[in-house]
Amino acid sequence: MKIKTIALAYIFLFGAYGFADNLFFSGRFGLTPQLNFTEFSPHGLKTQTGLNADAAMSFNFDENFSTGLIIGLEHFFSSNIDGGWLYPAFYGLSCGIEFRYAIHNLDFIETAIGAYASWYRYDLTDDYFFLPSAGGSIAFRFIDKEHFKVLAEIPLRWHFHRTADKFITSGAGVRLVVK
Repeated sequence: MKIKTIALAYIFLFGAYGFADNLFFSGRFGLTPQLNFTEFSPHGLKTQTGLNADAAMSFNFDENFSTGLIIGLEHFFSSNIDGGWLYPAFYGLSCGIEFRYAIHNLDFIETAIGAYASWYRYDLTDDYFFLPSAGGSIAFRFIDKEHFKVLAEIPLRWHFHRTADKFITSGAGVRLVVK
């Protein structure tokens, strides 16, 4: 019941933009190898490698503008032990809302901004943590057919971690969009 209410509110909220003949839905699936940059004072910066797999359902108002709900699974491996400490591996679930826009003059470029919430668990512990985040991406379309397109995407996300000075995730991945 709650999901139906949320979906109806979402459609109503964005329906003012245009429930015209050009409104359509699409699904997105992505796989992104990532780098995580975390800095804690006074220890310095640590990097971790990771992987994100996600899926999204988008409401496309026209060929250039869409908004969607995204859900993904993420895993980051432990950092190195340089400086006498390491940042442990963690994994979890991420979800959010994104707004995507294709740049008119450059047909092959899409941009996105979004807000996300992530629930992670440190490896080999029972410690869980929640991270809200904001981010964006730039994507380059290299296949654009009638019913699907393939994008190369570079995301950047800033996590609001209360004990970290910086907590930034970026990567480069491939995304399939089915219209």
